[in-house]
Amino acid sequence: FPVTISLAVDSIIHADARQAGATTGRLSYREPNLQNIPAEDESKFPLRKAFKPREGYSFVSIDFKQIEYRLMLAYAFHTGLIKEVMGGKDVHQAMADMVRVTRKQAKTLNFAILYGAGADKIARMLGISVREAAALKEKYFRALIEVEHLIAKVRGVAATRGYIYNFYGRRLTLSDAQYAYIMPNHLIQGTAADVCKKAMVACDEVLTGTESHMLVNIHDELVFEIKHGEEYLIPLLKEAMSNTFPGKNGMFMDCDVAVSNTSLAEGDMTPWKQAG
Repeated sequence: FPVTISLAVDSIIHADARQAGATTGRLSYREPNLQNIPAEDESKFPLRKAFKPREGYSFVSIDFKQIEYRLMLAYAFHTGLIKEVMGGKDVHQAMADMVRVTRKQAKTLNFAILYGAGADKIARMLGISVREAAALKEKYFRALIEVEHLIAKVRGVAATRGYIYNFYGRRLTLSDAQYAYIMPNHLIQGTAADVCKKAMVACDEVLTGTESHMLVNIHDELVFEIKHGEEYLIPLLKEAMSNTFPGKNGMFMDCDVAVSNTSLAEGDMTPWKQAG
């Protein structure tokens, strides 16, 4: 597909990173858009395999675990679920158990609720009738009334005032009150964006004086090129990222780490476990 790519004399792709490329505050890229590298699909060209570490380096991917859903619970101050998640339980499974639905249904509902989807959209996502979707959404909010209150409050403030502030003080504006349904998503996504940007600064400090590099931010994931012999940096980077968010209502962040000497393809990335 046609795309403009900037190559330096070292023949490495240098994308244009835009600090204000998204209304929520997310970092974005263009020429090429490295935020939207297609997910791996063996029936198509595995594009992530085209990204390879330089000789003497390994790729290290550090990804915030379900950051947006953790933030949703933190803002909603759902003490029960926060306690379960901080105890090691998967966010979607914890919600599934509380709502008494399958994990797949819970994950779909979490995504849909976060993005302001109505019953018709949820019905299409789950392959059920609109009536069933409406009942499922009502069941979700009965079990997670704190989340319902959060969404109603954010929409109301945004519609009345025309803007909201996130945890870090970022102002998120609303041009038309009829679109207030998008503001809960902007609140959560904007906070996640700020967490990631702060994590980038913290990780840059960890890398100071080393031969390892931070390469790219892909939404909630940071990809590094770690020089062989500097693997001691991996736990330091993981800790720096996890500690970026100071915690809210008892909710903190955690990260998954994967490494590869081959490529960024999912099949080439191996989960990293800290020694000891």
